[in-house]
Amino acid sequence: MTEPAPELPSEKAVDEEKNEAKKDAPNSVELVVSPAQGILLAPLGPRPVTNNWLSLPFVMTCLAWALVAIVCGLNFWLAGIMVSAGHYVMAAVNGLYALLMVWIFGSTLIGAPATFLAVRQLEKRNFFVAEQAFTNYLDLVKRLKLHKDGHYQVATANLALIKLSRGDYHHAEVLYEDLIAKNKSSKRLANHGLTAVYINNLAGLKVAQAVLHEELFDLELSEAERLANEALAIWRGAGGKKSSGEAAYPLQLLAEIYILRGQLPEAEKALSESIELNGGAKQSAVILPEARQGLYFESHFWLGLLLLKQGKKDQADKIIAGLIDQLRKSPAPVLQHSMLVLNLITREYVEMGALAEAENVVSFAYSVARGYPVHPEAQEIAHTFEDILIKTDRKDEIADMKLWIRPVLELGLDGV
Repeated sequence: MTEPAPELPSEKAVDEEKNEAKKDAPNSVELVVSPAQGILLAPLGPRPVTNNWLSLPFVMTCLAWALVAIVCGLNFWLAGIMVSAGHYVMAAVNGLYALLMVWIFGSTLIGAPATFLAVRQLEKRNFFVAEQAFTNYLDLVKRLKLHKDGHYQVATANLALIKLSRGDYHHAEVLYEDLIAKNKSSKRLANHGLTAVYINNLAGLKVAQAVLHEELFDLELSEAERLANEALAIWRGAGGKKSSGEAAYPLQLLAEIYILRGQLPEAEKALSESIELNGGAKQSAVILPEARQGLYFESHFWLGLLLLKQGKKDQADKIIAGLIDQLRKSPAPVLQHSMLVLNLITREYVEMGALAEAENVVSFAYSVARGYPVHPEAQEIAHTFEDILIKTDRKDEIADMKLWIRPVLELGLDGV
């Protein structure tokens, strides 16, 4: 049984809704998409607010660390008191119990401070320092042969995410595949939200590799589609709950895959649903707030690319230029994941002969790329920028353009 098609609003109703929205967000950019695909004519709303330090995972980690530290410290303290009182047997029992607690929860005791340091460095975009903090922690747990608890897994996932952010796709892929395999071997974790996150991130990695390696395009996109659908199935569960906010992430990836394949109607449908879910539906505590804001920009940049491919340049121009203006005034977290789509948008503009718009996008993309010097997309953006300079008869600027990134690139390579 099919559901009846939704009744579309009248032009008057649409105009009233637009005017009301403009009152609430006078500086917003109008987002214009087919109402039949789930998004009414409305302004681009405010981006999600992020605060990792007040997020549930961070608060829970701090509380768990404090509890474990108190319990272990209390047992060692009691053991010391009993020794001084001459109760050696009870002292030994308390001491052994404290050592057992350290073995069981030592990963959390060591890992929480390491994670705190790494997150602080990530906020400053010091990826190499953050990566080293996680690597040292994981190596120490292995050397001490401590029990590998949930904190160890989360640290491994964060290390994989850092490598993904830096464009180190090979090592990130190995880490994610290992995490997914371990979770799937557990009945409790097989359909857990964290497993869906790992699967979704691996799917995003596959999309990036499909674009970078033309010979693997079809293979990587097919694998990305399979993984995205798997993550979507986990988030929506056996009951097929459509309102799950977490479903916005795999839907976004499916939209990207459809756009790259030229399946524009399917892309519009998936992208519309993703934007709608990310804008309002509640999301799991395992997803940090900054991911929601990252998806906000990622999905709307892909929307701009979709509109360009649909021949709706005026609408695309408003969205793309508006997003870039927002980000220049107030940079967003995890923006490096948008380098791929920014480069694709630039190429689309170049093919259309819209070189002024292309240069605006590639200039912004280049400013982002300078913060991620070893990312493979940074080099692709530099090539695209060079092509624009050639087409606009400014070959004399190419050397300067390359010099802007070369010192940063060398600095990044020194830290690898």
